[in-house]
Amino acid sequence: MEQTVRVFRENAQTLSELITDGSRKLQMSPMADDEVSAEAAAGFSKAGQVHIDAVTRYQQWLRAIADDLQRSASAYRATEDGNSGTLRGGDGG
Repeated sequence: MEQTVRVFRENAQTLSELITDGSRKLQMSPMADDEVSAEAAAGFSKAGQVHIDAVTRYQQWLRAIADDLQRSASAYRATEDGNSGTLRGGDGG
């Protein structure tokens, strides 16, 4: 289970680098000093930000999966430890 959690966390970290780089590189400056260039640059930058936002949501989803898996594994271990104690004649707690 720990290996699976690590894979999700590593992929989320890789996306952090992509998000950081993309946030900078997908911002477009106007090509000229006119209204059309300014509007085009704003539109292209906004389109890039839409993609960055989607990747950020995906990254958050990966992190949430890793967190949920880790919590489930901990709960499972606690239950197993309790069951083992009960079977051995302990109080299970």
